Parts: sequence; structure tokens; C-alpha cells
Amino acid sequence: MDAVFGEIDSHLAANKTTYLDGAGLTHADMSLLPKLYHALTALEHEKQYAIPASYPQARGYVATGFDNDLFKATSYPKEYVLKGWLAKKQ
Repeated sequence: MDAVFGEIDSHLAANKTTYLDGAGLTHADMSLLPKLYHALTALEHEKQYAIPASYPQARGYVATGFDNDLFKATSYPKEYVLKGWLAKKQ
């Protein structure tokens, strides 16, 4: 996951944007953010993983994206995500 967040961090820093394609959410963000939400939820629970502090742009992207009203309105609670992942793990 570090490599993924490194790529996101580099892209956002080079383009000086909040989101992948500018200042507002796009289809690309709304496709990527739920995947990151699921991955981070499972990794935080299973491996105590967090986005490294060395990727501040990526950390900001995830925090801003997860805090977006549209994202929050369409996301499952973390306990549902974990229940789904734990069922697949067994």
C-alpha cells in the first residue's frame, strides 16, 4: 500500500490539487476513494496500518475525500466493511 500512497502523493504534489483531477471530486476520485476506504479499514484492523506520514498529500487526500458529504452519504460503516472482509478471510 505504501507504493500506492506514494504514487497518489506524488501526483497530488506535482499537480498541486486536492483531488486527482483538480479542486473538486471527479469520477476518478469516487471510484478510488471507496476502494481505499475498504482497504484502509481492513488494514487498520488487521495490521494496524496507517498511511505513512511521509505522504502528507495522500493523507490529506484520503482525509478530505472521506470527509466529503457525498462520500459519507454513500459509504458503509466500518463495522460492515470489516464484517465483509472477515467473512472472506475465514
